[in-house]
Amino acid sequence: MQITDYFSQLCQHCGISALSVTEVDTADKKEVLISVDPEDAGMLIGRGGETILSLQRLARASFASQFPGQRLVINVNDYRQQREEKLTQILRDVAQRALDTNQSVAFPLQISSAERFFVHSKLTEMTEFSSLESVSVGDGRARRLIVQPKKVNSDE
Repeated sequence: MQITDYFSQLCQHCGISALSVTEVDTADKKEVLISVDPEDAGMLIGRGGETILSLQRLARASFASQFPGQRLVINVNDYRQQREEKLTQILRDVAQRALDTNQSVAFPLQISSAERFFVHSKLTEMTEFSSLESVSVGDGRARRLIVQPKKVNSDE
C-alpha cells in the first residue's frame, strides 16, 4: 500500500473528505501533505498537535521499510508551518523579556520534544539573542523550556 492511499483511506474511515494527499520527497525527508476541509482539520491535528504526532508515529512504524534513511513528516493544512511561525513569535517575546530582565523566562506553552528542538535551534539562529540560551527542564509531560542568559564560564 502506498502512504498516500493509507492516509486517504484513514480520512475516509474517519468521515473526513480529504481534498488531497500528496508526497514531497527530499534527500532526507518524505513529507505527506494532507489537505482537508478546515472544519475537519482539528480531528487530524488534535490538541497541541498530539493527534498529528500519533499519526506520524503510526506511519513511521508502518512505512519505515519503504523510506530508509528518510524522516517521515505528516502535515495537515500547513499546520506545521503555522505552528513554527507561532513558536517563533512566542520565542521572540520570551527571549526579549529574558534579555530585558537578564533573568530566566519560562516558555509559556507545553510543547513536544520536536517543538522544543525547533525552539532550541531557532534561538541559536537569532543573532540578536546570541547572549541567551535555551534549556529543557523536568521530565515527561512536565518537561519545559527555559530561555536564560548564557552562563559565563569562570575557567576561561
